[in-house]
Amino acid sequence: MYISKILIENFRSFEKTEVDFHEGINVLIGHNNSGKSNLLAAMALIFDNTVNRQLEVDDFYNGINVDELKNSAPKIKITVIISQSKNEDLMGDELVTVSNWLTTLEEPYTAQVQYEYFLPLGEEENYKKRVSGLSEAKEIWRIIKNEYIRYYTYKIWAGNPDNQVVVDSENLRKFDYQFLNAIRD
Repeated sequence: MYISKILIENFRSFEKTEVDFHEGINVLIGHNNSGKSNLLAAMALIFDNTVNRQLEVDDFYNGINVDELKNSAPKIKITVIISQSKNEDLMGDELVTVSNWLTTLEEPYTAQVQYEYFLPLGEEENYKKRVSGLSEAKEIWRIIKNEYIRYYTYKIWAGNPDNQVVVDSENLRKFDYQFLNAIRD
């Protein structure tokens, strides 16, 4: 199996981005501040058990307009699609690892895991009332930071996120995710 796609919404420099990967080695090339590290940080939120999954206001995409911010509390979604490899043994451990994540059963199978960082429903209504009369995004972000970020929570969903099946953390640990910082000397 291999990661075939990642979809990122409202995370750091990404408003809504989709990146396709291919089986084998993939190389990310881009200018400084183009989002390469942010893409890897998004994947780490799902696959790296050492990363703090509670985010800060600065982790949100800051280009969300005032009307959207007033309509609903901002949320971050990171979706990873995993596909069957060409020579993968269907009786092997790989399929067992993602069996609860499957979204397509016929070959080649696909599986999905999604990280979502959101304000719980009970706080959502309070948030909407609190920001309803505001007209500047900067002010709304300040309120999120000072009053609401502590209520934010995350979930990692397995398979179709509409079914709200929480991913088994034991299976996530089977992925070896390593991020090497740039060597700049």
